[in-house]
Amino acid sequence: MTNRFPRRVSVLAFLMFSLCASVWAAKKPASKEELIKEATHIITAKVVEVTSKIERSKFEKGAGNRDEVFSIRVKVESPAKGKDIKLGDEILVIAWKAHTRIGAAKVAWQGHDPIPKKGQVATFYLKKDGKKFEPIMPNGIVMKEK
Repeated sequence: MTNRFPRRVSVLAFLMFSLCASVWAAKKPASKEELIKEATHIITAKVVEVTSKIERSKFEKGAGNRDEVFSIRVKVESPAKGKDIKLGDEILVIAWKAHTRIGAAKVAWQGHDPIPKKGQVATFYLKKDGKKFEPIMPNGIVMKEK
């Protein structure tokens, strides 16, 4: 008779790791339909200014985890969805990317991609949070071709 305890422990450990890994995995890009459904506001806008700063991560609470938080000031060229935004308005969009990750958080949410640069035009699928606008995770900013 063989001892099955080590095998059971191995299988249990594998299942627990698999579950944890799936919880920590980066969020998959949303489809265009999902972006439209989730967004409270949809605009096409030209980027006026982009600034960033490194902050303690609000998504991965471990010590040493840092995010680069971007403040993207845009001028609305075409509002498509949402109230309180009209042609010519300037609004502030807050996006982020992972900067430093320690341990298991290395495979966690990675932030928004892409982050536009000054002068670029993009469609922004946004959620309004109080007075701030945040792009839908992770692909709520869609760059326009030149």
